[in-house]
Amino acid sequence: MLEDFMRDVPVGETRTYEQLSEVVAKDVRPGGPAYHNLKSAINALEREEKTFGIIRKVGVMHLRDEDVPSAVEGENIKARKACRRALKKSRGVKDYEKLPIDKKVALDTQRTIAALVLDSTTSGKRQAITGAVAACHKQLSLTATLDAIRNGS
Repeated sequence: MLEDFMRDVPVGETRTYEQLSEVVAKDVRPGGPAYHNLKSAINALEREEKTFGIIRKVGVMHLRDEDVPSAVEGENIKARKACRRALKKSRGVKDYEKLPIDKKVALDTQRTIAALVLDSTTSGKRQAITGAVAACHKQLSLTATLDAIRNGS
């Protein structure tokens, strides 16, 4: 229901939480009992390449192309914070040596991934990646990204 209602929202237009809540007859605002319905609809529409952004205390907007980069940046910031929390949690292991080998491998793998995200997204490394992207005007491969980070350009 909500997904169908949102599918018809023109690019650049907003639907308020009140309008969205009427569709499901429940409150879809963050913290409301039907917020998960809103998030599910947004996720489903993203698979159709329709990108929505939450507008604080208002509702959702069907993002214009020029709005998408800042929305993606916001998600990357969330990912960075999640990696920082993951590393903090990983320090909760009191006796690493007593862990079974498969648990050590799993923990160290997750620590490595979180550290990679944090290390490769510092402001200096982001600048190096931005410079490399600006030079070729396209998304970089992993190899090219690592080269840009390594070379600082």
